Amino acid sequence: MVELLKFLAILVVGYLLGNFNTGLVVSKLQAGIDIRRHGSGNAGATNILRVLGSQSALLTLLGDIIKGLIAIAIGRWLLGFPGGLAGATGAIVGHCWPVFFGFKGGKGVATTAGALLYLFPITGVLCVLVFVGVIIATRYVSLGSVLAALFGAAYLLTAHWGDPLICCAAVLWAAIILGRHHANLKRLWGDTERQLDFSSFKSKKKA
Repeated sequence: MVELLKFLAILVVGYLLGNFNTGLVVSKLQAGIDIRRHGSGNAGATNILRVLGSQSALLTLLGDIIKGLIAIAIGRWLLGFPGGLAGATGAIVGHCWPVFFGFKGGKGVATTAGALLYLFPITGVLCVLVFVGVIIATRYVSLGSVLAALFGAAYLLTAHWGDPLICCAAVLWAAIILGRHHANLKRLWGDTERQLDFSSFKSKKKA
């Protein structure tokens, strides 16, 4: 019973940490704008990159990763590896559906990547390679995100088939990313998805 309460508490703490909207803070501090009113309307690193440039995007990316790492560290401190999984899951859900922002959050890619790199380093590195490789080949960030998520889930299921917690986390994390990219997938299918302009990798002072 005590362990179950700890597990639930870790989920809640992770969720609250996930609510921290890095993109909104960065856009307010660096450009005085609400990033959700510019570009695609998403507060993630990709939209920040397109609107404000690489420096702001990097800060957003790091912030979204770090909040997940903090949740994982707290979870592992309280309940070991299962607690780490709970903390990561809570942070990913909180990032995607933040209660303090009307349940309208990001797509969970950076937070999930951080969780994988922390908890499953080999899987995390391989997913990053898939992500970067797909983007270089196609210039579609969404496609890179989805394929990396599917690869990560398949890899974890294969490597940890006997561990129900890991398998459930792997499927859930991938399902969240796929679900958050449903509009992107429709645009990819209709050949209307916006490709990444590599010239975006430069600083911009305003939207």
